[in-house]
Amino acid sequence: MRSKHPSLAIGVILLLCGALANPAAALLGDHDKLDDLIDRIEKTLKEMRESEQHLEKTLDAYHKTLARRGGGRRSSYKDLLKRLEQHEERSKKRRERLKDMDERAEKYFTAWKKGLDEIKDAALKKRGAARLSDARERYLNLRVAGHEAHEGFEPVVEGLRDQAVYLGHDLNAASTATLAEDEAKISELARELGVKIASYRTAAKGYVTSLEP
Repeated sequence: MRSKHPSLAIGVILLLCGALANPAAALLGDHDKLDDLIDRIEKTLKEMRESEQHLEKTLDAYHKTLARRGGGRRSSYKDLLKRLEQHEERSKKRRERLKDMDERAEKYFTAWKKGLDEIKDAALKKRGAARLSDARERYLNLRVAGHEAHEGFEPVVEGLRDQAVYLGHDLNAASTATLAEDEAKISELARELGVKIASYRTAAKGYVTSLEP
């Protein structure tokens, strides 16, 4: 039976012939996968940085709410509420970035493994497998650091939400004065989060540098 799409059939045959004539061409896509992974790591890092900046502004509104009086306190409280409402969207974006990064990494490592299977020299294949294993392990460390940083936002935001509710119908000097210890706890949680974000930033930048040609 003749093909209903002869031009398509011819195109497929020519493509296959080209791949057979130049088997190295099939490996060129791996570079694209590497570029995709680097791009996703950098985008995840950017989202983490923007989330951190947003939290800093939220904390600023929180501290001003506890320190100010009269109309100034109410204005800062409204700013605090507005920024807290935006944190769920920021959290969603971080989760999406981390998931996308993981998916790109798996595609990259799968392609790398497939490439190693084509190597005939046993010693060279073993050397390549060792490098792949090392790259996977270092990525796992990066992944763990990223998820720890992402999850570190929640205790801070949750604590801020609780205090915002506490002040919802009792926004005065006497009420804010009772939150001195809670403010100290929030500050400590924010400090711990900053350490996690810095750790992830260092891991991400180091990993990207190790991958780039």
